[in-house]
Amino acid sequence: MFDGLVDVVGGNTGGSMFPTYDPIVFSRVNTSSPLLMTAFYALAGLNGSLNVQFEVTDNITSTNNQVSFVIVEDDAHDQVNLARLMLDNEPFDLTIPGQNDDIVKNFDLEAEWNLENLKVIVYVQSHDTKEVLQTCYAEPDYTATIVIDPNPNGLNAPWLISGPNDYSYAGAGDRTLPVWYEGQYSLTWLPVFGWDTPNPNPTSQVVLQDDTITFTGNYSGGPFSEITAGPLGHDGAGRGVAMLDVDADEDLDIHVINENQADLLLRNDGSGNFVDIASGSLADTGAGQAAIWADYDNDGDLDIYLTRYNQANQLLQNDGSGSFTDVADFGLENTGPGCGATWADYDNDGLVDLYFVNYGAENQLFKNYGDMGGGFWLWLSVGGIITDNGPGTCAVWGDYDNDGYSDIYLTNRYGSNKLFQNYGPLGFFDATGSGILDDLGNGSGVAWSDYDNDGDLDLYMANDGSADRLFRNGGGYFSLVIGDDLSDPGHGRGVVWGDFDNDADLDLYVSRYGEADLYLQNLGSDTFRRVLLGWSGVEGNGCGAACGDYDGDGDLDVYVANDGQPNVLLENEADGTHHWLDVRLAGTTANRSAIGAQVRVFTSGLSQLRTITGGSGYYSQNPLRVHFGLGAATLVDSVVVTWPGGVVETIPQLVVDQHLFIQQSEETAVTERDLLPSVCQLHSCYPNPFNPSTTIRFSLPDTRPVRLAVYSLDGRQVATLVSETRPAGNHAVVWHGKDDAGRPVASGTFIARIEAGDYQAAQRMMLVK
Repeated sequence: MFDGLVDVVGGNTGGSMFPTYDPIVFSRVNTSSPLLMTAFYALAGLNGSLNVQFEVTDNITSTNNQVSFVIVEDDAHDQVNLARLMLDNEPFDLTIPGQNDDIVKNFDLEAEWNLENLKVIVYVQSHDTKEVLQTCYAEPDYTATIVIDPNPNGLNAPWLISGPNDYSYAGAGDRTLPVWYEGQYSLTWLPVFGWDTPNPNPTSQVVLQDDTITFTGNYSGGPFSEITAGPLGHDGAGRGVAMLDVDADEDLDIHVINENQADLLLRNDGSGNFVDIASGSLADTGAGQAAIWADYDNDGDLDIYLTRYNQANQLLQNDGSGSFTDVADFGLENTGPGCGATWADYDNDGLVDLYFVNYGAENQLFKNYGDMGGGFWLWLSVGGIITDNGPGTCAVWGDYDNDGYSDIYLTNRYGSNKLFQNYGPLGFFDATGSGILDDLGNGSGVAWSDYDNDGDLDLYMANDGSADRLFRNGGGYFSLVIGDDLSDPGHGRGVVWGDFDNDADLDLYVSRYGEADLYLQNLGSDTFRRVLLGWSGVEGNGCGAACGDYDGDGDLDVYVANDGQPNVLLENEADGTHHWLDVRLAGTTANRSAIGAQVRVFTSGLSQLRTITGGSGYYSQNPLRVHFGLGAATLVDSVVVTWPGGVVETIPQLVVDQHLFIQQSEETAVTERDLLPSVCQLHSCYPNPFNPSTTIRFSLPDTRPVRLAVYSLDGRQVATLVSETRPAGNHAVVWHGKDDAGRPVASGTFIARIEAGDYQAAQRMMLVK
């Protein structure tokens, strides 16, 4: 406090002057003032009005007293109480106790000032002695309070509010705004990319004295909805995630790895409910990081390899009845600082091999030599340059040069990343080069994909705390694709490629630690745009992530494991206007899990490529099947499968919107095959909404009686479309919007219901006239 009576230079509390000036200031602060002051101010746009009330409580003996007024702004140029405006002084002539007076001052503000951080300081000072008689902050004289509540909260949705006396204010997210004037206020919700703005928009409300009113806006139509109920929302030390069909019932289950807490195996009962069935070795409480699944012994059920940090890794063999036995041997029980792991048939011998990553110790590639007799399975370590000993985190296999052999990319934390090119019998060569692929950032999750549909695999890598990288493959040579969202500098962990909107190009999901996850929608031409997720469950400590169609509705959902916060399942809310194809493979001469197989889907001149992978992203694994968004295509021209080892099979002319199962033919030459559906399925009708007709398609794995009918929403039967025995195959029926008597029905929503043996299903259709 410097009021003219004390000749002291101040300093920080730790400085040498502090013991000198502190008692002096303390003494002056405790000196009673002869004056009481109360001040209020109000704003109307950039115009302000200040009212100050004075009352003398003791004799004032100082002379040439004046009132000073200072408008200050906090946090401007990193300063506290930065003076923005000083108003003209006013004389202060009161001297006798009981005297009082009011002063009213008007002032104008500048548009660039932050009105929320403004303060008004008033003080009375003798200009002869420099003594400050009294000082105060003016209180804002608010009339009412406006609460702004956009939902979901994670959108931080922008808005603009206007009101009386030219009041206008723009902001984002949840806010509480005090206002000075009564009258009508209007709020406009501004667009958020990928979401529908609230309706109605704008909205208006009248504010009266002492009111508190709330503007609530519910944004809808976002890419995902959040599910955290039951074990899905487990809040352990989440690390890796695998989505897979553990029990072979055609729906996806979820395996969650927790560090130093019991792992979870969440069985999907087919109706969206999940039950934790982990027990024994599957409920491991060690320092687990990653778990990857594959049928390493080709016996028809999935086995697991689990990496643990500075504890013995485990190879868990599935006996086919749901029991697992740790059979790790020959070095597979490595006790190093285990991180990521991934399966691949790197030598195309029909057996999946194993690569696991250690942090700061040698990585290991183990070749699977198969059953030596009596169930004795032999694994031997493969040396060479691929046993990189950097601070490794993750690795992912992919045939980036299309030579028929899977190559591998390895991420290191603040060490050179590596691309090891597989030359088959000649071994591996370091193809990293001195260019961009050796990125020295804090390497984290990584995944291959053909995001630009040019027929070769591109690579996306997340860095934890530095810019992420998209490497575009141009015939074996990589270039860096730059973009504000693609090159995000946040704490990226998991990387998941998936065509979440089924528009025939791959989008990106990146889980992040300590900040909101990224969902990047592929707009084509190397352009990605962030779509805000909006949900609290993806604003936590994201680690592993995986995607798959858990509910079988034809779009990809995402599961994210959080560290110390609830995990979350993001259910895809795609509008169903685009078509899709889901393909599951089983090898015969190739490995049973078909890991490394390439699947190409051709539709109307467009070719898309997917690869079955045995581990990807960050400590995680996507299902051992592939998903294609088909956009507006209503027919698949062909599906071409290139099996590990080089056998190519072509399946011509398939209907869209189906789950397709392909068992590898025992032929060794290029073949063309027609496949029957593996399960009963009622596919999405197209178009929907429709006028005047729509096509309803269904698939049968065998000959069976079929009844397909149309019902109104109140359950009344409108039309019978099929009532007969149909053969195995894909079927299509056109409904022309007429009842059984041939009369056109009115606009509205109808239900198509099928009964085919023990299979029943229904879907909604909307007729719009």
